[in-house]
Amino acid sequence: MEGKGLIIVTAVAMVALGLFVVSTIAQNAGSAPSGVPALPYVQWGELRVGSQLVKDGLVVEAFITGVPCGQPSTTKGGAYLAVVKGNCGSSSEVSISVNGVQIDKSAWSSGSVIKEDITLRPQDLKKDIREFVAEGR
Repeated sequence: MEGKGLIIVTAVAMVALGLFVVSTIAQNAGSAPSGVPALPYVQWGELRVGSQLVKDGLVVEAFITGVPCGQPSTTKGGAYLAVVKGNCGSSSEVSISVNGVQIDKSAWSSGSVIKEDITLRPQDLKKDIREFVAEGR
């Protein structure tokens, strides 16, 4: 798990660096032309149900006012990743779901990269826990 975590942290750091570079260029280039979309919002971290990490392959989606706002991804090594488009929806509240269960609500902020580890209680799932964690883990 430590190797996978390092890979995830490195990937997120690279995304954050890219967003920082783009943001710095945009700030120093004067005002952006109209119609240029805002930078995406990225949220990632470990996801547990009780003490167990979630299994690989669970679908992660982000929504703003019920509208899908990003490319769905899947959990890997107990981690989730949500990338929210910069020009989606009319609200600043992002809802992140895994396998159809809302796991978090966050305030969308253009260009932000947020690490948030989340632990759900089995009763929060309202689904069979075996959908989320591997047996014997």
